[in-house]
Amino acid sequence: MTFITTFCGVSDKWIYRQIQLGHLPGPIKLGRSSRWLRSEIEEWLQKRVCSR
Repeated sequence: MTFITTFCGVSDKWIYRQIQLGHLPGPIKLGRSSRWLRSEIEEWLQKRVCSR
């Protein structure tokens, strides 16, 4: 989560809201931890940049 919030400049609450809305890929659960593939986050961000 720290990587995503730092990389995108947003809060963790905003990230989870985007997941709920289906705008952002959900995490991969590893036990109680949540992880995202960097490539998925970068692709998601690139799509947002291209759509503006």
